Amino acid sequence: METERITIDSPVSVTGLNIIPVVRTKVRHWQQGHQVATVYSKQPLYVIIAAPDSTRAFRGSGEEVPLHQPLGEVPGLMAVLVRATPPGE
Repeated sequence: METERITIDSPVSVTGLNIIPVVRTKVRHWQQGHQVATVYSKQPLYVIIAAPDSTRAFRGSGEEVPLHQPLGEVPGLMAVLVRATPPGE
């Protein structure tokens, strides 16, 4: 059996930028005879960079994507983004 979750990890602040990681966690477990095995994996799905003058989104592969893409796919991301975006100067 395999389950998958997309979650928002804790934002990190570095030199005035807020970095918001969005990750995909997969859990797979199976039983064969008397043995049970479980495999966990955690992969970056998106990285959101929030600065006072702009906010940019990148796939885990590094490709820049429009911000509306992760906002449409990740529930709760807008609320985290509002809290993490530094005020403009």
